Amino acid sequence: MSNQAKHKGPWRVCSVNEVEVLDSRGVSVADMAGDYEVEYERMADNARLIAAAPELLGALCDLLPILDNDGPLPRAYADIGERARAAIIKATSSAKDAK
Repeated sequence: MSNQAKHKGPWRVCSVNEVEVLDSRGVSVADMAGDYEVEYERMADNARLIAAAPELLGALCDLLPILDNDGPLPRAYADIGERARAAIIKATSSAKDAK
């Protein structure tokens, strides 16, 4: 999907401090802020989630056409499709688009 091209991965958590996310070239994508003494575990959890973002976005983009299918899947999956669509929009829209 074209949105995936904007969000190249894979990203990974830095093996040195576990609270920084690096792209495939080793360039910092995100660094968690907070008090290392008190919030380290939360910061590391957030770093892992951010590192997974490109793969999660790709999986949602690949899954959405299946969930939109009116064929063999029950329509009960419509809510999942709407949540996936909202997450894709949130991940791919800029702040100025939201205004």
